[in-house]
Amino acid sequence: MTLRHLRVFLAVVDSGSMSGAARSLYIAQPSVSGAIAELEAHYGTLLFDRIGRRLVITPAGERLAGYARRMLALNEDMEAIMRSGADSLRVCLGSSITVGMCVMSELVRALSDACPGVDCQVQVENSSVIETRLLHSELDMALVEGSIKRAEIVSRPVMRDRLVLVQAPGGILHGRARVRLRDLSGLPFLLREQGSGTRELFEQALRAQGIAICERWTCASAQSIVAAAREGLGLTVISRRLVEHDIAHGALCEIEVEDVHFERSFSLCYHKDKYLTPPLCEFMRLCVQRGEKER
Repeated sequence: MTLRHLRVFLAVVDSGSMSGAARSLYIAQPSVSGAIAELEAHYGTLLFDRIGRRLVITPAGERLAGYARRMLALNEDMEAIMRSGADSLRVCLGSSITVGMCVMSELVRALSDACPGVDCQVQVENSSVIETRLLHSELDMALVEGSIKRAEIVSRPVMRDRLVLVQAPGGILHGRARVRLRDLSGLPFLLREQGSGTRELFEQALRAQGIAICERWTCASAQSIVAAAREGLGLTVISRRLVEHDIAHGALCEIEVEDVHFERSFSLCYHKDKYLTPPLCEFMRLCVQRGEKER
């Protein structure tokens, strides 16, 4: 079994076919079929079920795919370090959307200042997408506000955050400085998309009390949600970091929810098998330092 076998195998997994893998790797289809056959013979198990002309990955294949992605990513890290030195690495960082708007740019700037030779690339997605990319070794490290579900991902809380209920002045809860969660039943809300850590925390609180709201607006952009809230299109629950200016200048009104505290953490996440290069260790230090300053 060689790294070439693993690259061919992952190409088949990602494309869903031998022919697709052959096209993506610019090799002949028999070479792909042969590599998969050699892997199956080596491990003594089927990696794909052949159903008609379709390939369906088996549980054994799923396990191998996880290991293969990590081994190839580790090999790329090794090549980069040995050929260029630790100070000339490419670092792929991830951020969930709220974190990306609030703190990520400052952290990346600080990392660039501390490690001038590092090529830092950033992807901003919702928390569930970031988790998947960490699992697939497409990201080295990420800072997210959502909960991480997979045991393979190390998740370390480094910063505190709080969600608040806000509306435009004169909105549906006009004149009320505080409410209970049940008072929100049936009211129109502006929500983040499924997979968002912000939405997940709010929905957990609603489910715990059996409360249903009216989902008027769903959007992956926190900026769009804030803009819609300013226009009085509905209520929203959002990180206070994103609306501090609007609250201070009267564009939005904060309403206290008496029986629920939407406290959460921004967590630093990486695969448990990830080799932490000096730039990644520096990014971790910067995140911890930022969290300590905010306390």
